[in-house]
Amino acid sequence: MAAGGIALLAALFVMWRSIHSGSSTDHGATHTADPATPNGPAPAPGSPAARASKQRANVPGVPLPRPRPGEPDEAPSVSAIEEHAPPTSMLNKTHLEYGGTQLRTQAKAVEPLVRDCVDKANATGAKPTGSAMLTYVVAKHGDKYEVEDTSFDADQTTLQQESLVTCLSETAKAMKFVGLPREAEALVVTRSVKVENGALTEYKHVGFSYLR
Repeated sequence: MAAGGIALLAALFVMWRSIHSGSSTDHGATHTADPATPNGPAPAPGSPAARASKQRANVPGVPLPRPRPGEPDEAPSVSAIEEHAPPTSMLNKTHLEYGGTQLRTQAKAVEPLVRDCVDKANATGAKPTGSAMLTYVVAKHGDKYEVEDTSFDADQTTLQQESLVTCLSETAKAMKFVGLPREAEALVVTRSVKVENGALTEYKHVGFSYLR
């Protein structure tokens, strides 16, 4: 009896050791993976991956924005747009001072010649009265800018002396230009003249347009 009881106790002890040993092994196996990095090791602190992971954690469920293929990181600046704007377009801001400012200056520069034309008409005893709408074309020729054509608007010209109108229009040929606005190749420019009884009463630059 005593021997049988001892054998039974020994068998129970062996079973108890076996159960507890297996339980301990299984428990340890469930903690071999890091729940914080289920897909691999944690990224290095300060790396782009670490910053991206932190930003995603701050806004749960919102993915980080990514540039689309071929999309620039920033919109082009106004200066970049102007730099590549086509000639004569409103976005092209190259040498705007070569527009109205230069044209008015050149119109003023040849005013003595305009007065000479009127004086020559008076010398014939004509004493003209009327107005003239004068036009000229200034164009780029190589590295120079020259007046290549002069004329007048017949519908807006009332002076009857043809020689006087021709003289007035050709005064534009004495103008000196250093460039054209918005990288234009040519401009059509208008001036106006008014004469009353042989006296010059008005002379001014009116406007211009781009010749395309």
